[in-house]
Amino acid sequence: MGKSRTGSVAGTGDRIGRAAPSAAERPGAPPSRRQVAAAVAGMGSGPLDSADGRGRDALVERLTVEGVFRLTADGEPGSPVRAEAVVEALLLVARLSPSIAQVVQTHYSALAAVERYVHLDGRPVAGLPGGRYVQMQSESAGATGSAVASTLRRTPDGFRLDGAKDYVTGIEWAQWLNTGAWYEGRKVQVILPRSAPGVSVTPTWAAFGQRDTESNRVDLRDVPVDPDRVYVPDGVPPSPVTKLGHAAIDIGIGEAALHAFRHFLLRQARVRNDAAASGIRATRQDPYLRRQFGYWAVELAALRARLFELAAAIGGGTSSAPLAGPALPSPSAPPDQGADPAVRIRAFAAYAGETAVRLTSDLFSNAGGRAAGLDRGLDAFWRDARVHTLLNPRDWGLAELGGALLDEEDRDDRDD
Repeated sequence: MGKSRTGSVAGTGDRIGRAAPSAAERPGAPPSRRQVAAAVAGMGSGPLDSADGRGRDALVERLTVEGVFRLTADGEPGSPVRAEAVVEALLLVARLSPSIAQVVQTHYSALAAVERYVHLDGRPVAGLPGGRYVQMQSESAGATGSAVASTLRRTPDGFRLDGAKDYVTGIEWAQWLNTGAWYEGRKVQVILPRSAPGVSVTPTWAAFGQRDTESNRVDLRDVPVDPDRVYVPDGVPPSPVTKLGHAAIDIGIGEAALHAFRHFLLRQARVRNDAAASGIRATRQDPYLRRQFGYWAVELAALRARLFELAAAIGGGTSSAPLAGPALPSPSAPPDQGADPAVRIRAFAAYAGETAVRLTSDLFSNAGGRAAGLDRGLDAFWRDARVHTLLNPRDWGLAELGGALLDEEDRDDRDD
Protein backbone atom coordinates (compact mmCIF):
# COMPACT_ATOMS: atom_id res chain seq x y z
CA MET A 1 0.00 0.00 0.00
CA GLY A 2 1.23 3.47 -0.84
CA LYS A 3 1.57 6.50 1.33
CA SER A 4 -0.27 9.78 0.66
CA ARG A 5 1.02 13.31 0.86
CA THR A 6 -0.54 13.50 4.32
CA GLY A 7 1.26 10.36 5.41
CA SER A 8 -1.97 8.37 5.36
CA VAL A 9 -1.95 4.74 4.33
CA ALA A 10 -3.97 3.95 1.24
CA GLY A 11 -7.29 2.39 2.06
CA THR A 12 -9.88 3.59 -0.38
CA GLY A 13 -8.26 4.51 -3.67
CA ASP A 14 -9.13 1.17 -5.27
CA ARG A 15 -12.72 1.44 -4.06
CA ILE A 16 -13.39 4.88 -5.49
CA GLY A 17 -12.42 4.65 -9.14
CA ARG A 18 -14.71 5.84 -11.90
CA ALA A 19 -18.39 5.22 -11.48
CA ALA A 20 -21.15 4.99 -14.03
CA PRO A 21 -23.58 7.93 -13.94
CA SER A 22 -25.98 7.47 -11.05
CA ALA A 23 -29.46 8.76 -10.49
CA ALA A 24 -27.97 11.58 -8.45
CA GLU A 25 -26.05 12.88 -11.48
CA ARG A 26 -28.98 12.98 -13.87
CA PRO A 27 -30.93 16.22 -14.34
CA GLY A 28 -34.27 16.51 -12.60
CA ALA A 29 -35.06 15.81 -8.98
CA PRO A 30 -32.25 16.51 -6.53
CA PRO A 31 -30.54 13.51 -4.93
CA SER A 32 -31.95 12.39 -1.60
CA ARG A 33 -29.99 12.63 1.61
CA ARG A 34 -30.20 8.87 2.10
CA GLN A 35 -29.05 8.19 -1.45
CA VAL A 36 -25.97 10.41 -1.16
CA ALA A 37 -25.05 9.18 2.33
CA ALA A 38 -25.27 5.55 1.23
CA ALA A 39 -23.11 6.24 -1.83
CA VAL A 40 -20.38 7.99 0.17
CA ALA A 41 -20.46 5.41 2.96
CA GLY A 42 -20.07 2.71 0.32
CA MET A 43 -16.75 4.19 -0.79
CA GLY A 44 -15.08 2.60 2.23
CA SER A 45 -13.45 4.04 5.30
CA GLY A 46 -9.97 5.15 6.16
CA PRO A 47 -7.65 7.68 4.55
CA LEU A 48 -7.29 8.13 0.83
CA ASP A 49 -4.08 7.48 -1.04
CA SER A 50 -3.49 10.71 -2.95
CA ALA A 51 0.25 10.58 -3.44
CA ASP A 52 0.09 11.47 -7.12
CA GLY A 53 -3.22 13.34 -7.16
CA ARG A 54 -5.12 10.60 -8.99
CA GLY A 55 -6.84 9.46 -5.82
CA ARG A 56 -8.05 12.97 -5.08
CA ASP A 57 -9.28 13.54 -8.62
CA ALA A 58 -11.10 10.22 -8.63
CA LEU A 59 -12.77 10.99 -5.32
CA VAL A 60 -13.96 14.44 -6.45
CA GLU A 61 -15.27 12.91 -9.68
CA ARG A 62 -17.08 10.16 -7.82
CA LEU A 63 -18.60 12.60 -5.32
CA THR A 64 -19.82 14.73 -8.22
CA VAL A 65 -21.41 11.70 -9.89
CA GLU A 66 -23.17 10.73 -6.67
CA GLY A 67 -24.75 14.17 -6.21
CA VAL A 68 -22.68 15.39 -3.28
CA PHE A 69 -22.41 18.84 -4.89
CA ARG A 70 -26.19 19.07 -5.57
CA LEU A 71 -27.66 19.06 -2.07
CA THR A 72 -29.95 22.06 -2.50
CA ALA A 73 -33.73 22.23 -2.53
CA ASP A 74 -33.99 21.73 -6.30
CA GLY A 75 -30.51 20.33 -6.89
CA GLU A 76 -29.23 23.55 -8.47
CA PRO A 77 -27.26 26.61 -7.23
CA GLY A 78 -29.39 29.47 -5.95
CA SER A 79 -31.97 27.36 -4.11
CA PRO A 80 -31.82 26.72 -0.35
CA VAL A 81 -29.02 24.49 0.89
CA ARG A 82 -30.29 21.35 2.64
CA ALA A 83 -28.36 21.60 5.88
CA GLU A 84 -28.92 18.08 7.22
CA ALA A 85 -27.91 16.44 3.96
CA VAL A 86 -24.84 18.66 3.61
CA VAL A 87 -23.45 18.08 7.11
CA GLU A 88 -23.98 14.32 6.81
CA ALA A 89 -22.17 14.24 3.48
CA LEU A 90 -19.31 16.34 4.86
CA LEU A 91 -18.89 14.07 7.88
CA LEU A 92 -18.77 10.97 5.69
CA VAL A 93 -16.40 12.50 3.13
CA ALA A 94 -14.12 13.65 5.97
CA ARG A 95 -13.74 10.02 7.02
CA LEU A 96 -12.25 9.39 3.56
CA SER A 97 -10.32 12.64 3.11
CA PRO A 98 -10.66 15.72 5.33
CA SER A 99 -9.05 17.77 2.56
CA ILE A 100 -11.64 16.83 -0.04
CA ALA A 101 -14.38 17.32 2.56
CA GLN A 102 -13.18 20.91 2.81
CA VAL A 103 -13.50 21.20 -0.97
CA VAL A 104 -17.14 20.16 -0.62
CA GLN A 105 -17.56 22.55 2.30
CA THR A 106 -16.33 25.60 0.36
CA HIS A 107 -18.79 24.69 -2.42
CA TYR A 108 -21.70 24.96 0.03
CA SER A 109 -20.24 28.04 1.64
CA ALA A 110 -20.44 29.64 -1.81
CA LEU A 111 -23.97 28.34 -2.48
CA ALA A 112 -25.22 29.47 0.94
CA ALA A 113 -23.87 32.94 0.12
CA VAL A 114 -25.36 32.92 -3.39
CA GLU A 115 -28.74 32.15 -1.87
CA ARG A 116 -28.71 35.62 -0.28
CA TYR A 117 -27.83 37.54 -3.45
CA VAL A 118 -29.87 39.83 -5.69
CA HIS A 119 -28.86 41.63 -8.86
CA LEU A 120 -27.65 45.22 -8.69
CA ASP A 121 -31.14 46.36 -9.70
CA GLY A 122 -32.81 44.21 -7.02
CA ARG A 123 -33.92 41.35 -9.27
CA PRO A 124 -33.74 37.90 -7.65
CA VAL A 125 -31.03 35.53 -8.78
CA ALA A 126 -32.15 32.79 -11.16
CA GLY A 127 -30.62 30.41 -13.65
CA LEU A 128 -27.20 30.02 -12.08
CA PRO A 129 -24.94 27.50 -13.81
CA GLY A 130 -24.52 24.08 -12.25
CA GLY A 131 -21.15 22.69 -11.23
CA ARG A 132 -18.60 22.92 -8.44
CA TYR A 133 -18.21 26.33 -6.80
CA VAL A 134 -15.53 27.77 -4.54
CA GLN A 135 -15.80 30.72 -2.18
CA MET A 136 -12.80 33.02 -2.77
CA GLN A 137 -12.27 35.20 0.28
CA SER A 138 -8.85 35.62 1.87
CA GLU A 139 -6.75 38.40 0.33
CA SER A 140 -3.15 39.08 1.17
CA ALA A 141 -3.74 42.83 1.21
CA GLY A 142 -6.52 42.66 3.83
CA ALA A 143 -6.13 43.44 7.53
CA THR A 144 -8.34 40.41 8.26
CA GLY A 145 -9.12 37.22 6.39
CA SER A 146 -12.47 38.59 5.26
CA ALA A 147 -11.29 42.05 4.15
CA VAL A 148 -11.78 42.70 0.43
CA ALA A 149 -9.46 44.73 -1.77
CA SER A 150 -10.41 43.36 -5.22
CA THR A 151 -12.01 45.87 -7.57
CA LEU A 152 -14.63 45.65 -10.30
CA ARG A 153 -14.52 48.44 -12.88
CA ARG A 154 -16.52 49.38 -15.91
CA THR A 155 -14.55 49.78 -19.14
CA PRO A 156 -15.54 50.44 -22.76
CA ASP A 157 -15.23 46.67 -23.21
CA GLY A 158 -17.45 45.83 -20.24
CA PHE A 159 -16.81 44.91 -16.59
CA ARG A 160 -13.28 43.95 -15.58
CA LEU A 161 -12.13 42.41 -12.28
CA ASP A 162 -8.72 42.76 -10.60
CA GLY A 163 -7.48 41.26 -7.34
CA ALA A 164 -5.48 38.55 -5.62
CA LYS A 165 -6.54 35.78 -3.24
CA ASP A 166 -3.69 34.35 -1.19
CA TYR A 167 -5.38 30.96 -0.84
CA VAL A 168 -8.51 29.44 -2.36
CA THR A 169 -9.52 26.01 -1.11
CA GLY A 170 -10.47 23.57 -3.86
CA ILE A 171 -9.38 25.74 -6.78
CA GLU A 172 -7.96 22.63 -8.48
CA TRP A 173 -11.48 21.23 -9.02
CA ALA A 174 -13.49 24.45 -9.24
CA GLN A 175 -15.75 25.21 -12.17
CA TRP A 176 -17.21 28.48 -10.82
CA LEU A 177 -15.68 31.14 -8.58
CA ASN A 178 -17.59 33.34 -6.13
CA THR A 179 -15.65 36.39 -4.99
CA GLY A 180 -16.19 39.77 -3.38
CA ALA A 181 -15.06 43.08 -4.88
CA TRP A 182 -15.58 46.81 -4.63
CA TYR A 183 -17.55 48.52 -7.38
CA GLU A 184 -18.06 52.30 -7.31
CA GLY A 185 -17.78 52.35 -3.52
CA ARG A 186 -20.13 49.44 -3.07
CA LYS A 187 -19.34 45.87 -2.01
CA VAL A 188 -20.50 43.39 -4.66
CA GLN A 189 -20.19 39.68 -5.31
CA VAL A 190 -19.08 38.30 -8.64
CA ILE A 191 -19.49 34.81 -10.07
CA LEU A 192 -17.19 33.89 -12.92
CA PRO A 193 -16.05 30.70 -14.62
CA ARG A 194 -12.76 29.18 -13.54
CA SER A 195 -11.76 29.19 -17.22
CA ALA A 196 -12.19 32.97 -17.59
CA PRO A 197 -9.21 34.74 -19.19
CA GLY A 198 -7.09 36.54 -16.61
CA VAL A 199 -7.63 33.95 -13.86
CA SER A 200 -4.31 32.37 -12.93
CA VAL A 201 -3.40 29.90 -10.19
CA THR A 202 -0.02 29.63 -8.49
CA PRO A 203 0.65 26.43 -6.49
CA THR A 204 1.57 27.96 -3.12
CA TRP A 205 -0.21 25.70 -0.59
CA ALA A 206 2.34 24.07 1.72
CA ALA A 207 0.93 23.15 5.14
CA PHE A 208 1.60 20.33 7.59
CA GLY A 209 -2.05 19.26 7.41
CA GLN A 210 -4.99 19.42 5.00
CA ARG A 211 -2.33 19.15 2.30
CA ASP A 212 -4.71 17.99 -0.41
CA THR A 213 -7.10 20.97 -0.34
CA GLU A 214 -5.00 22.68 -3.05
CA SER A 215 -5.63 26.03 -1.35
CA ASN A 216 -3.48 27.91 -3.82
CA ARG A 217 -3.05 31.57 -4.71
CA VAL A 218 -5.39 32.97 -7.36
CA ASP A 219 -4.66 36.18 -9.26
CA LEU A 220 -7.34 38.11 -11.15
CA ARG A 221 -6.01 40.44 -13.81
CA ASP A 222 -8.38 42.30 -16.11
CA VAL A 223 -10.85 39.39 -15.91
CA PRO A 224 -13.97 39.96 -18.06
CA VAL A 225 -17.17 39.72 -16.01
CA ASP A 226 -20.69 39.06 -17.23
CA PRO A 227 -22.81 41.98 -15.93
CA ASP A 228 -25.58 39.49 -15.18
CA ARG A 229 -23.23 37.74 -12.74
CA VAL A 230 -22.70 40.76 -10.47
CA TYR A 231 -24.75 40.71 -7.27
CA VAL A 232 -25.19 42.27 -3.85
CA PRO A 233 -26.25 40.52 -0.63
CA ASP A 234 -29.92 41.10 0.17
CA GLY A 235 -29.33 42.02 3.81
CA VAL A 236 -30.19 38.62 5.30
CA PRO A 237 -27.65 37.48 7.93
CA PRO A 238 -24.95 35.05 6.77
CA SER A 239 -25.85 31.38 6.68
CA PRO A 240 -24.87 29.16 9.63
CA VAL A 241 -24.26 26.23 7.26
CA THR A 242 -20.61 27.20 6.76
CA LYS A 243 -19.68 26.92 10.45
CA LEU A 244 -21.74 23.76 10.90
CA GLY A 245 -19.94 22.26 7.90
CA HIS A 246 -16.59 22.83 9.58
CA ALA A 247 -17.88 21.01 12.68
CA ALA A 248 -19.02 18.06 10.54
CA ILE A 249 -15.52 17.73 9.07
CA ASP A 250 -13.92 17.74 12.53
CA ILE A 251 -16.31 15.04 13.75
CA GLY A 252 -15.53 12.98 10.65
CA ILE A 253 -11.79 13.30 11.34
CA GLY A 254 -12.39 12.08 14.89
CA GLU A 255 -14.44 9.08 13.76
CA ALA A 256 -11.87 8.10 11.15
CA ALA A 257 -9.05 8.41 13.70
CA LEU A 258 -10.85 6.21 16.21
CA HIS A 259 -11.39 3.58 13.51
CA ALA A 260 -7.75 3.70 12.33
CA PHE A 261 -6.29 3.47 15.84
CA ARG A 262 -8.63 0.60 16.68
CA HIS A 263 -7.40 -1.28 13.60
CA PHE A 264 -3.77 -0.56 14.51
CA LEU A 265 -4.10 -1.58 18.14
CA LEU A 266 -5.90 -4.83 17.40
CA ARG A 267 -3.68 -5.94 14.53
CA GLN A 268 -0.26 -4.31 14.82
CA ALA A 269 0.38 -3.02 18.34
CA ARG A 270 1.89 -5.01 21.17
CA VAL A 271 0.76 -5.28 24.78
CA ARG A 272 2.48 -2.65 26.91
CA ASN A 273 5.02 -3.92 29.46
CA ASP A 274 3.02 -2.70 32.45
CA ALA A 275 -0.11 -4.33 31.09
CA ALA A 276 1.70 -7.61 30.47
CA ALA A 277 3.03 -7.56 34.04
CA SER A 278 -0.56 -7.30 35.22
CA GLY A 279 -1.53 -10.44 33.35
CA ILE A 280 -2.96 -8.87 30.23
CA ARG A 281 -2.30 -10.93 27.11
CA ALA A 282 -4.03 -8.88 24.37
CA THR A 283 -4.36 -5.15 23.71
CA ARG A 284 -8.15 -5.42 23.69
CA GLN A 285 -7.97 -6.43 27.36
CA ASP A 286 -6.05 -3.30 28.45
CA PRO A 287 -8.44 -1.44 30.82
CA TYR A 288 -6.97 1.94 29.96
CA LEU A 289 -7.50 1.39 26.25
CA ARG A 290 -11.05 0.26 26.97
CA ARG A 291 -11.74 3.38 28.97
CA GLN A 292 -10.08 5.61 26.35
CA PHE A 293 -12.10 4.19 23.48
CA GLY A 294 -15.32 4.27 25.49
CA TYR A 295 -14.76 7.92 26.38
CA TRP A 296 -14.11 9.05 22.83
CA ALA A 297 -16.96 6.95 21.43
CA VAL A 298 -19.39 8.74 23.77
CA GLU A 299 -17.89 12.13 22.94
CA LEU A 300 -18.23 11.56 19.19
CA ALA A 301 -21.76 10.21 19.52
CA ALA A 302 -22.79 13.31 21.48
CA LEU A 303 -21.21 15.60 18.89
CA ARG A 304 -22.94 13.73 16.06
CA ALA A 305 -26.32 14.06 17.76
CA ARG A 306 -25.85 17.78 18.39
CA LEU A 307 -24.63 18.32 14.81
CA PHE A 308 -27.80 16.88 13.32
CA GLU A 309 -29.97 18.63 15.89
CA LEU A 310 -28.56 22.00 14.86
CA ALA A 311 -28.79 21.13 11.17
CA ALA A 312 -32.44 20.10 11.58
CA ALA A 313 -33.13 23.45 13.23
CA ILE A 314 -31.76 25.22 10.15
CA GLY A 315 -34.01 23.07 7.99
CA GLY A 316 -34.07 22.61 4.24
CA GLY A 317 -32.70 26.07 3.62
CA THR A 318 -30.34 28.58 5.11
CA SER A 319 -31.31 32.24 5.01
CA SER A 320 -34.81 31.35 3.84
CA ALA A 321 -35.38 29.06 6.82
CA PRO A 322 -33.41 30.46 9.74
CA LEU A 323 -33.04 28.86 13.11
CA ALA A 324 -35.71 29.71 15.64
CA GLY A 325 -34.93 32.81 17.64
CA PRO A 326 -33.60 32.83 21.19
CA ALA A 327 -35.84 31.30 23.79
CA LEU A 328 -36.07 32.33 27.42
CA PRO A 329 -33.93 30.00 29.52
CA SER A 330 -35.61 27.87 32.15
CA PRO A 331 -34.20 25.59 34.86
CA SER A 332 -35.02 22.52 32.74
CA ALA A 333 -33.66 23.91 29.45
CA PRO A 334 -30.14 23.37 28.08
CA PRO A 335 -27.76 26.06 29.35
CA ASP A 336 -27.29 27.59 25.88
CA GLN A 337 -30.95 27.73 24.93
CA GLY A 338 -31.26 31.46 25.54
CA ALA A 339 -28.29 32.30 23.30
CA ASP A 340 -28.60 33.48 19.71
CA PRO A 341 -28.71 30.42 17.39
CA ALA A 342 -25.76 31.62 15.33
CA VAL A 343 -23.71 32.01 18.51
CA ARG A 344 -24.61 28.47 19.55
CA ILE A 345 -23.44 27.11 16.20
CA ARG A 346 -20.16 29.01 16.31
CA ALA A 347 -19.47 27.72 19.82
CA PHE A 348 -20.38 24.18 18.82
CA ALA A 349 -18.04 24.35 15.83
CA ALA A 350 -15.24 25.58 18.08
CA TYR A 351 -15.83 22.74 20.55
CA ALA A 352 -16.03 20.11 17.80
CA GLY A 353 -12.68 21.32 16.48
CA GLU A 354 -11.08 21.26 19.91
CA THR A 355 -12.40 17.73 20.42
CA ALA A 356 -10.90 16.54 17.13
CA VAL A 357 -7.49 17.93 18.10
CA ARG A 358 -7.61 16.40 21.58
CA LEU A 359 -8.84 13.02 20.34
CA THR A 360 -6.27 12.65 17.57
CA SER A 361 -3.50 13.49 20.03
CA ASP A 362 -4.80 11.49 22.98
CA LEU A 363 -5.08 8.25 21.01
CA PHE A 364 -1.28 8.12 20.82
CA SER A 365 -0.96 8.05 24.62
CA ASN A 366 -1.65 4.31 24.94
CA ALA A 367 -0.69 3.22 21.41
CA GLY A 368 3.01 2.47 21.92
CA GLY A 369 6.10 3.41 19.94
CA ARG A 370 5.02 1.63 16.77
CA ALA A 371 2.22 4.18 16.34
CA ALA A 372 4.82 6.87 15.61
CA GLY A 373 5.92 5.24 12.36
CA LEU A 374 5.24 7.54 9.40
CA ASP A 375 4.43 4.50 7.29
CA ARG A 376 1.35 3.92 9.47
CA GLY A 377 -0.06 7.39 8.73
CA LEU A 378 -1.67 7.85 12.16
CA ASP A 379 -0.13 11.31 12.46
CA ALA A 380 -2.22 12.57 9.55
CA PHE A 381 -5.39 12.73 11.64
CA TRP A 382 -3.87 15.14 14.16
CA ARG A 383 -2.20 17.22 11.46
CA ASP A 384 -5.45 17.55 9.49
CA ALA A 385 -7.48 18.37 12.60
CA ARG A 386 -4.96 20.95 13.80
CA VAL A 387 -4.76 22.77 10.46
CA HIS A 388 -8.49 22.62 9.78
CA THR A 389 -9.38 24.07 13.19
CA LEU A 390 -7.20 27.11 12.53
CA LEU A 391 -10.17 28.36 10.49
CA ASN A 392 -12.37 28.30 13.58
CA PRO A 393 -10.54 29.75 16.61
CA ARG A 394 -11.71 27.89 19.69
CA ASP A 395 -11.51 30.59 22.33
CA TRP A 396 -13.46 33.27 20.46
CA GLY A 397 -16.37 30.95 19.67
CA LEU A 398 -16.65 29.60 23.21
CA ALA A 399 -16.14 33.02 24.81
CA GLU A 400 -18.91 34.46 22.65
CA LEU A 401 -21.38 31.87 23.94
CA GLY A 402 -20.15 32.24 27.52
CA GLY A 403 -20.54 36.00 27.32
CA ALA A 404 -24.10 35.64 26.04
CA LEU A 405 -24.99 33.34 28.95
CA LEU A 406 -23.38 35.62 31.54
CA ASP A 407 -25.07 38.70 30.08
CA GLU A 408 -28.42 36.90 30.14
CA GLU A 409 -27.90 35.92 33.77
CA ASP A 410 -26.97 39.51 34.60
CA ARG A 411 -30.17 40.78 33.00
CA ASP A 412 -32.20 38.21 34.98
CA ASP A 413 -30.60 39.40 38.21
CA ARG A 414 -31.43 43.02 37.43
CA ASP A 415 -35.03 42.12 36.59
CA ASP A 416 -35.57 40.30 39.92
